[in-house]
Amino acid sequence: MTKFIISTLFCFSSFFSFSQKYEVSLSDVLIKTNTIKFAAVIDGRKDKSNIGWVQTGLANKRRIADFEDGFDKQIKDLFQRSSLINAESDILISINRLYINETTKVTSEIGRAEVGINFFKLINADSCYFITSVIVGDEHKSMDVTKQHDENITKAFEKAIAEFLKKRLHVTLSNKAIAITSLGNPNQTLRDISKVAILNTEVFEAGIYTKFEELLSNQPSITSDFIVDDDKKIKLFRLNTESGKKQIKDGIYGFSVKNKIYILFDGEFCELKKVENTFRFMGPKKSDPNAVATGAILGGLIGSAIASSASSIQREYELDIDTGMIYEVGINK
Repeated sequence: MTKFIISTLFCFSSFFSFSQKYEVSLSDVLIKTNTIKFAAVIDGRKDKSNIGWVQTGLANKRRIADFEDGFDKQIKDLFQRSSLINAESDILISINRLYINETTKVTSEIGRAEVGINFFKLINADSCYFITSVIVGDEHKSMDVTKQHDENITKAFEKAIAEFLKKRLHVTLSNKAIAITSLGNPNQTLRDISKVAILNTEVFEAGIYTKFEELLSNQPSITSDFIVDDDKKIKLFRLNTESGKKQIKDGIYGFSVKNKIYILFDGEFCELKKVENTFRFMGPKKSDPNAVATGAILGGLIGSAIASSASSIQREYELDIDTGMIYEVGINK
C-alpha cells in the first residue's frame, strides 16, 4: 500500500509539474525586416531547459514557459516564414539568449522579452568568423501581458537585427576560425583572447563607453567633458557650456577613470576586477527579483532593473567576454 501511495503521489507530482509549463507559440507573428538574410539559425543558448516564465490566473501564479513544439521548430519556422533565410547569405546567426518574464504592478503588468544573437561570417561550408553579439530587450505594458510574449519576442528580434545592421562590424576582435558544428555548444569560445585589447593591457584608456565593443577594444568614444563623483555612490556627469553639470546613465555602458573600469548594472556603476580572461564585480545590494532570470542577465543600457534575488546580500557577477552578458558567479551558465 505504501509503495502504491508513493507511486501515485509521484505520478501526480510529475503531472502537476508538467501542467505548470506555459506553452508559447510564434505561429501568428513575423519578424518584420527585409534588409538582410541569414544562411541559418542555430540554438546556441547556454540554458535550453525553458525560455523563462509567465504569471497566470487570478493569483498570478508563476509558470515555466517554453515553446509548444520546441525551440528549433518555432524559431526556424519564424525566420523561414519571415523570409529571412537564404542559403546564399554569408551571415550565420546563433541565438545565445531568449528569455521572457512578467512583473505585476498595481494597475497593470509588464511583459518582457530578451534576445541575444551571435553573428558570424561564413568562411566556407565548415567554418566561420565571429563578428559580434547583440543583446536587446522589448516589453509591453497592459492589464494582461501573458498572451503578448510572441509579439515581444519578434520585436526583440527586429531590434537585434537592426542593431547589427547599424554596427555592421568587420572581423576585428576575433580572427580565429570556428567550426560551424561547434556553434551549438554553449561552452564554445568565440573570441581570440589574445586580440581582446582590454584583457591584454594594464592601462585602461580614460573615457565613457557607450557600448560593449568600446570596452573590449579599450577605446571609449567619449574622452572629454565628463567628471565622476565617488563621494557616496559613484555618479557620472557630462559637462556642457550651456547646461553645465548633468548626471547621465542613458546611452552609457560604463566608463574608465584613474585606471579603473566601471559598468552600469542594476542602476549603479560597479567596478570591474580582472580575473584571468574576464572581469568580475560585486553587484548592488538591492535588486528587483522579477526582472530577469537567475544566472543570465544584461549589463549596460538595459541593466537598470535586473537581478537574481531580492536579498540585500551582495552578489558577485562575471562579464562574458564573448557576448557581453553577465552571470552570477556560482550559477551554471
